[in-house]
Amino acid sequence: MRIRLSRRARVALAAALAAAVAVAGSLMMLGRGGTAEAAGAAAQPEASRPAPRAAESGLPRAVTAALARSDVVVVALVARGSVVDELSLAEARAGARTADAGFVAVNVLRERDGKAFARLLGSAETPATLVYRAPGRLVVRLDGFADLDTVAQAALDARRRGS
Repeated sequence: MRIRLSRRARVALAAALAAAVAVAGSLMMLGRGGTAEAAGAAAQPEASRPAPRAAESGLPRAVTAALARSDVVVVALVARGSVVDELSLAEARAGARTADAGFVAVNVLRERDGKAFARLLGSAETPATLVYRAPGRLVVRLDGFADLDTVAQAALDARRRGS
């Protein structure tokens, strides 16, 4: 038995296959990262301003360190192992890179980090994307999935508000 597909069906099938390969590749790349990373830190020179103390701000150390290097930092709150959270993490990372902002991924399943954000925000539901401006002021909170363009625009807006 031979199945005939219309040209439109073949194009749709090829597009779906390409999307599946892209998602699989993204998930493989995400699996190689740690729980807290500062993206683009090598490209940015050491900042002259002191980092806020983690104990004073209530923020995890990785976030305060990123704020010492960059005036705007995107923080992705995720629960590792969740497919939606991993996709949101990839979008937040790409959005931060697009806006030339610092980036930190926080796994809320780690007790210390999860409690810190629960205290600061009232909850630590995932996925969520936060944009901080130095020295540690929350400027934007995006609950749920946020795409690359939304994250990049939020980071750029945060930079403009501070200048």
